[in-house]
Amino acid sequence: MTWLFQRATTGLQYTPFEFDQSEDYSRDPYIQFINGRSPLMPADYIESAHQVKQTNGLLPDVFTVRTHHICNQRFRDLVESFEPGVHFFKGISMRRKSGEPLDAHYLWTVGRDVDCILTEGLSRYWEPRDDGKMRFSFFDLERDAHFKKPKEDPAVIRISRDAVAGLHLWTGGMLGFDSEVKMFMSDAFYAAWRDGKFSSLDFRSIVGEVDTSWTPEANMGLSIERWRDRESMIANCSHGESGKPWKS
Repeated sequence: MTWLFQRATTGLQYTPFEFDQSEDYSRDPYIQFINGRSPLMPADYIESAHQVKQTNGLLPDVFTVRTHHICNQRFRDLVESFEPGVHFFKGISMRRKSGEPLDAHYLWTVGRDVDCILTEGLSRYWEPRDDGKMRFSFFDLERDAHFKKPKEDPAVIRISRDAVAGLHLWTGGMLGFDSEVKMFMSDAFYAAWRDGKFSSLDFRSIVGEVDTSWTPEANMGLSIERWRDRESMIANCSHGESGKPWKS
């Protein structure tokens, strides 16, 4: 079983922090990621954050400042216990409103991207872009699956079981891009999250795993050329000491 999740935007009221560095959209790691130039990395220009409103109680293990994911050491340890060295953590200095420094915290991102989303039978979620080309609206599919709509034929997200076998955290390839990148979590990781009483992520939908291999010809539709362009970019962009392409 697989779970789809995203950052918990409702938690913003409990995590009133601001970065000490201004947002630099020219260095947005999301743009680099969707274009195939880099894995989905934490923002390299963010170094520290401060609390702007005093709160009571403990901070969540995972929370969001603007659009950036932040976690504590406990969550990092959980991730590393499942997939050591796969995902990205960048230390960030955080302090309370009083100036008191917090324990270790990290900007973090999911470091594995896998083409796995199956689009058969989902023709209603293909829509034209401004440039006249077609794109798959995973945002609409995910929304309908979450709210079990439409009533007469509820949407279901399906992924290839072969493509994600043995994985615990990943993003869903080019079909998973929309206003933000949605993330997938294995049932084993979800059980550890639940049993450890971690917080806070927004768990959206249970995702069906299907015994169907993922191929671009069967799933990318009229976006297949954009997919090939991104794959070509990824193949020419290495990451880390291995010098190998970064996409799983």
